[in-house]
Amino acid sequence: MAQTRRVDLAGLERTIEEELSFRSVALERKHLAEEMAKRSDELVADTESRLRALIALYRDVGGDRRRAERWLQALYPHRYRFAHMTLTDAIMQILAEGEGPLHAKQILVELEQGGAALWARNPLASVTSLLWRGCQKGTYTKLGKNLYQLAPAAPQQMGLPLRRRGGEVVARRT
Repeated sequence: MAQTRRVDLAGLERTIEEELSFRSVALERKHLAEEMAKRSDELVADTESRLRALIALYRDVGGDRRRAERWLQALYPHRYRFAHMTLTDAIMQILAEGEGPLHAKQILVELEQGGAALWARNPLASVTSLLWRGCQKGTYTKLGKNLYQLAPAAPQQMGLPLRRRGGEVVARRT
């Protein structure tokens, strides 16, 4: 008498599904690795071309670093907006141009995007310290935790034109 073997179809289906999902994950990983390698190669090529352009620029200006910096500032003015300002002046300008109170982190982002020199280990603490000192001098007004705005008399100290919004005097954007 021949013995019949019973096949567990549900278990077999699960095994096949697991194998297929494993293979699809492996293929997806392989695809992602290839895509990352391609993007990495593109990034390296882009960086090398930028470096070659900077070296050529440096040679064109005769090795004069200051001329090269001025040329870059003319090309990318938004990146060098605060490059030659003190942090206090840059913070005052950011608050004067802002539409209302700004958080210290927002001010820090603006400083970094504007090319301000922030060499401290904790730049947020430096910005907060400058804002706090400005509050003590009457330049800024603290409205909440790390939330500051320019004091009403500050635009006059800075030499900015004034405008009225609501009932308060604020600096006009230049």
